[in-house]
Amino acid sequence: MHVVYEIIGYCGTALVLCSMLMTSVVKLRVLNACGSVFSVIYAYVTHTWPVLILNACLLMINIFQLVLLRRKKAAFHLERAQIQDRSLQHFLNYYKNDIGIYFPELKQMPDRGEVYIVYHDVEPAGILIGDREGSTIRVALDYTTPKYRDCSVASYLFGQLKEQGIATLIAQSNTPAHYRYLDKMGFKLQGEERIKSL
Repeated sequence: MHVVYEIIGYCGTALVLCSMLMTSVVKLRVLNACGSVFSVIYAYVTHTWPVLILNACLLMINIFQLVLLRRKKAAFHLERAQIQDRSLQHFLNYYKNDIGIYFPELKQMPDRGEVYIVYHDVEPAGILIGDREGSTIRVALDYTTPKYRDCSVASYLFGQLKEQGIATLIAQSNTPAHYRYLDKMGFKLQGEERIKSL
C-alpha cells in the first residue's frame, strides 16, 4: 500500500509540472487542479499537513479561477476586418510560425476573403478568413492564439456567424491536430472536406 501512496504522490507532482507547460490557461488550471487532488490524497495518507494545506489551497484557487474564466467568455466580441488591414497583417505575421504548424498547406496568407476577428476584451484571440458564397463560408484560415486554445473562441465565433446568416462552414486540413479540432467542433467528413452546419 505504501507504494500506491508514493505513486499517487508522484502523479500529483507530474500533473502540476505538466500544467506549467500548457499554453492554454484553462488546460493549465485543470491539470494543476488534478495534480493538487492527487497531492492532497498523498499528503493526507502520509500525514504531511503542510503539503495538504498548500495543495488544498491551490485546488480552491484553481477552481475559483476556472469559474472566473468561464464567466469571462462573455467578454468575447466579434469584429469584421479587411484583408489589407495593417493590424491584421501584423497579427498574421506575428503568429506565422504557429499558423504554419496547423496550416502547412497555406504557403502564403490569404489575399482575399471575409475576415472575422474574435477579441477577448481588446486582445485578438482568434481569426477566421474565408470565401463566402451565400450562406456558406469556405474556410481558408481558422486560427486561435495559444492562450485561448480551449475551443471557447470557436464556440463563440460559430454562434456569431450563425446570427449573421451563415449556415455552413467548409474546411480542409492536412494535420492531425487541426482535424481533431474540427471533429471536436462538430465538422463532419465528406470526401476530402469537413463540413459544419451552424
